[in-house]
Amino acid sequence: MKRVYLIMTLVCMLFVSCGNEPEMATAEVKNIANITATSATIICDVVDDGGSEVTAKGICWSINQNPTLDNGKGVYGGKNLGYYECEMTGLDPNTTYYVRTYAKNSVGMAYGKEKNFTTLDINNSGDEFAPDGNVDGYAYVDLGLPSGLKWATYNIGANSPKEYGNYYAWGEVNAKAEYSFENSLTMGQEINDISGNPQYDAATVNWGDAWRIPTKTELEELFNVCKWEWTSIEGTYGYKVKGLNGKYIFLPGAGYQDQGGQGVGNHGFYMSSTPGENLNYSCYVINFASDMILKLQVGNRHWGMSVRPVTDK
Repeated sequence: MKRVYLIMTLVCMLFVSCGNEPEMATAEVKNIANITATSATIICDVVDDGGSEVTAKGICWSINQNPTLDNGKGVYGGKNLGYYECEMTGLDPNTTYYVRTYAKNSVGMAYGKEKNFTTLDINNSGDEFAPDGNVDGYAYVDLGLPSGLKWATYNIGANSPKEYGNYYAWGEVNAKAEYSFENSLTMGQEINDISGNPQYDAATVNWGDAWRIPTKTELEELFNVCKWEWTSIEGTYGYKVKGLNGKYIFLPGAGYQDQGGQGVGNHGFYMSSTPGENLNYSCYVINFASDMILKLQVGNRHWGMSVRPVTDK
């Protein structure tokens, strides 16, 4: 009997010992702020020490994806749990950088989820499309609208105002190879306004919680308050939208996708987050062309459309 108790005690001690084994620490990039042409502030948090003291934490970055301390540059951010900030300096203007956290404990070195941002153009002081700032690594322009809403400088999937970017069906967060009535995920469903809803909003899912698809009302403000002018940027045609404060955004004529590209180069179809009234198969969209500006109209949910995010930050 004593042998049985001894064996059971050893087994319990083994389980307790295994259960107390430390794990890798977990650190996250919470925000990217104060982006200039040559610097940025990376705000981070060690959310879990893995059961072992964090002896070093910081960030690493590179112009290539998946940076590490071995293949990129790094900044030491201290020790232990909690928030910390690291300054990235000596950056090149108008360049995309990839950044990750690192946290080291007795188990080893752990790297966090990768984030990216683009530094400002040092020569963009005379650029009428120059951004006013960045939120979570994505540039915005303040058009001086009554709502105070800020508009992104480019579409989801693009890296500049002149690029078309990706196409999204209404209520879907991933781009597709084909857009049809049959493969729509929201056709026939009663869904309320999706702005900021992480289940349906492509801007929130792809750019983070600070960004969302504009509502019907917010698109109406853009139409009613701003001045629209058909123009081109380096061969890409679209509308230059001038705000009350004289600043601009550019909406390229990316067309839309419906069994292939439609109106690409001379039409624009920009999604709102608002479903069509009493219709489970539609949503409100901007539809414009070189010779007209149409206010919001009802469009088909299955179309692949451009998304221009907005932020309240």
